[in-house]
Amino acid sequence: MKTTKKNLWLCAVSMMLCVAMLLGTTFAWFTDSVTNTGNVIQAGELNAVFGYRGLTSNDDYSNVEEMTGTLFNDVKWEPGKSFGYDFKVTNAGSLAFDWELSFQNIKSDGGSNDVNLADVLDVYVLENVEDTELSGTPTTLSALSNGVVTSGQLTAKDESKEFSVVIKMKDTAGNDYQNASITFNVYLRAKQATVEEDGFGFNDYDEDAKYSVTVSDNDPDAVIDAANTLKDGESLILNTDVTLPSGTSPRKTIRFDAPITATMDFGGHVVTGYNGNISLVATNGSNITLTNGTLTAENGTYCTIGADKGNITVDGLTLKNTTANGNSVKVWANSVVNLNNVTSTSVLGGAIEVTGGEVNVNGGTFTQTGYYNWNSGIGAVSNNGVLNIYDMTAISENYCLYTFNSGGTINVYDGNFTATGNNGGTGVVIQIDSSNYASQPSVVNVYGGTFDGKIKVGTQNASLNIVSGTFKNTGMTFETFCKYIAEGSSAVNEDGVYVVAKS
Repeated sequence: MKTTKKNLWLCAVSMMLCVAMLLGTTFAWFTDSVTNTGNVIQAGELNAVFGYRGLTSNDDYSNVEEMTGTLFNDVKWEPGKSFGYDFKVTNAGSLAFDWELSFQNIKSDGGSNDVNLADVLDVYVLENVEDTELSGTPTTLSALSNGVVTSGQLTAKDESKEFSVVIKMKDTAGNDYQNASITFNVYLRAKQATVEEDGFGFNDYDEDAKYSVTVSDNDPDAVIDAANTLKDGESLILNTDVTLPSGTSPRKTIRFDAPITATMDFGGHVVTGYNGNISLVATNGSNITLTNGTLTAENGTYCTIGADKGNITVDGLTLKNTTANGNSVKVWANSVVNLNNVTSTSVLGGAIEVTGGEVNVNGGTFTQTGYYNWNSGIGAVSNNGVLNIYDMTAISENYCLYTFNSGGTINVYDGNFTATGNNGGTGVVIQIDSSNYASQPSVVNVYGGTFDGKIKVGTQNASLNIVSGTFKNTGMTFETFCKYIAEGSSAVNEDGVYVVAKS
């Protein structure tokens, strides 16, 4: 029996030692691996080269981008006269593309007889550059569909297309056309073509690709004309700084007047406005996105951006205005402007005025310095305009938020608002004037945010409704401040800082 107990005890000790030893070990399994190294993802290149030479010439083609003059210039036109070029479009990249050649921004000066010279200028496209006679059915310059002269597709690198474009003045053009003139721009545009396939064998992933217009000329007319001729879904890309000068008639303003959806990419460049009115405006149902650059309205130019029955989305742009009674952004009725992470600097004038339209602010920093009048602030509404602030940093020497006496609504959901009162400024963070119209009250609703500055509320058709937020230096007693606390919320006084939260 003793021997059996001794053996059992030795077995138990042996098992404990085995377990202890296993705690420091790992189990081995059959394994294998296959490694493929050196993978590279290389983006393809879309590169269209546009060459020209004289008709029936055997010379090499010159690059249009490198020419110093204009193509159709210094030609003395008369009935029966024809003039043109051989053109060559080359795929100098690695991606297939569709291309189109167009004449845009056609402007006629009818002379003393007020005629349209484009009506008697026939445009011919010859597929064979060896042809020496005009053939086919021409289209008058005034009747070109969207300005398009001809188009095509190039699928492989170094593939090219040659053709001739000839303009001829009709033999029937009479004396009325003497001294008439016309100007237009020549555009070659390219976009991705539905040729290359994706991993699933489909080639239609880029069927929605749109043409873009790149402006490399710092002549203000170049960007103004490009904006005027953009089509739905297209983009305008700046490759240069541009100045909109003063003293011209009509004023040099970048206008989007067509009911299109388009984008203007500033390309990191600066557009400076001195035109005495407004630097850029969207009208007539246009939907424009502005991005990646700086737009200014210098002293004497009242608005940096305007929307009048048009809609604008501003993504990450820097805005500047230095004109008394001016604004970085002004929005009229039937317009919506979205400001996303915008940086705005206003001197004497204001940052935003919504006079009947709607503005939505999503982030960004807005500063205002110098006092001129009630317009010297960050965000103002009038004529029943609506300003929705989801987040922003606002710093003003004068007013941060202001509802004028024609009524409007400001809704604040979050942000930091400081009215410093520096340099003799008013230091008012919220100003609500009495509205002259019962149907258009002056209203500010605060759902969150931090506010530093005086609060002033009118006595007629004016209301301040605070659901949540932190307020200091209001110029109000706590008792008076509590009159503006919304139902369902409550406030506490923390050493002069009024903190409001939902009950």
